[in-house]
Amino acid sequence: MLTRGGAEAEWVRAAEAAAKALAPVFVPDVLWTTFGQMEAVIVTRRVARRIQKPWVLDIKDNWELYVPRGLRRLMAWRVRGFGASTSNAERTRELAEKWLGTDARVIYSGVDDCYFAPSHVPATDRFVINLVGSLYFPDLLEGLLRGIRVWYVQLTAGQQSRVCLRHIGAQGDLVHELCARTVPGLAVEAPGYVSPSEMARLCQQAGINVYIHHSANFHHKLLELLACNRPVMAFPGESRESIDLAATAGATFFVPSTPNEVAGTFEVLSRSFFELRPPAPSPAAAQLTCYAWANQTRQLETVLAETGKKL
Repeated sequence: MLTRGGAEAEWVRAAEAAAKALAPVFVPDVLWTTFGQMEAVIVTRRVARRIQKPWVLDIKDNWELYVPRGLRRLMAWRVRGFGASTSNAERTRELAEKWLGTDARVIYSGVDDCYFAPSHVPATDRFVINLVGSLYFPDLLEGLLRGIRVWYVQLTAGQQSRVCLRHIGAQGDLVHELCARTVPGLAVEAPGYVSPSEMARLCQQAGINVYIHHSANFHHKLLELLACNRPVMAFPGESRESIDLAATAGATFFVPSTPNEVAGTFEVLSRSFFELRPPAPSPAAAQLTCYAWANQTRQLETVLAETGKKL
């Protein structure tokens, strides 16, 4: 970061060279760059200064998580000069204000229209628990599975045969391994990464959609899952921002912090399923259309247009 802009020094040099080569035929009104790694920010700042155009810093990740301690103020000084800033959540905005001294405009990543399509009715033959996205910490996954086990072992053999844990993500091997050890007998599916439309279909049909909470991040997938009109669980807990988003949408959102609380949630949810009572859909989708891609894009366009007029 200090000497080369980041670990991908070759990319930094190549990107600068490409921008220079394009300069005779392409001069943007404004530049926009996303921070997750530092290289793109360094390149954008250099290019903007060379062509004398304003630039916008989009902060999509936790500054404290991706910039080492001791370098945070220094790197904030190195990327100074942006005309405006955006962030993908209030949590990210607060950290940007702390370290970069900027009041970023919160623009959520947006939800694909497929999540707002008419909901698929949950299957009546199986109670599917979708485990969505990155799992981050094996010990948290194991805690979740211990809670599922407390609930699962109390079911009849016939009920157990109708329960399935499905991991939508890239860590299927870990899920298979820990589940076999923690909840033997529970059926596990791991389709891996799927398209947005397929993810929407699978999540709209689930008994519940679950994800592991990383306390340093905002989980954009929450908005997608809420739009699917099915109950959502974050383990072990969630941020106030996420809880408020779910509450505003009127969604069914559980944030258990212990395995026993997980078990209690599944007991309540599965009771109506096994009694063949149709599950009530959450009304969240209608309240979340403001977070659709098109609506969030309009907000970004406004920031870019206003910044582009500054020089």
